[in-house]
Amino acid sequence: MASRSANIKSKRMIVSSTTDLASIVRRRREELGWTIVQAGEGAGTSRFFVADLEKGKPTCQFDKILAVLGALHLKVELRVSAPNPSSAKSMPDSAVERRTLSRGPAMQLSLTHEDPAKIGCLECGQRVRNLQRHLSSAHSMRTTEYRRRWKLPENYDLRPVEVAKAAETRQLVKSALMRRAEVQ
Repeated sequence: MASRSANIKSKRMIVSSTTDLASIVRRRREELGWTIVQAGEGAGTSRFFVADLEKGKPTCQFDKILAVLGALHLKVELRVSAPNPSSAKSMPDSAVERRTLSRGPAMQLSLTHEDPAKIGCLECGQRVRNLQRHLSSAHSMRTTEYRRRWKLPENYDLRPVEVAKAAETRQLVKSALMRRAEVQ
């Protein structure tokens, strides 16, 4: 009896944009009958990343894209083609693009807490009030991945100084109230 993989015909699809890739990924996931959550688990990524990929988000990480494609049993093949004069324009350098590790962080680590109300993002250099939300929406990244990527120590605070002080104050008040309740 022939194996199942021998019955599957190789289908070639040309991808020339993130929307092309998005539609292929969505179609393949639906062919397999998988939910976005199942595709994320199969690839070792989050459901948010798969959703962003299926929306055609241009800043998705390539290694994660390859993981999703592998989980969906899709293979990438690159070919050299004749140059198209209309596509010969240089690509603009976007400030939101994912930085390569060889280029280093967008700002010095010592400057990330310069503004007490905001924290600087090492990926894009933007100062934000909530780094966790920014990483998720702008870079499809979780804080653990961010810490690993930029080799941040576990005790490095990813909150603005004001937010960290307010949380510390709340904790002190809470512990004082608990001590007072124990005494009574």
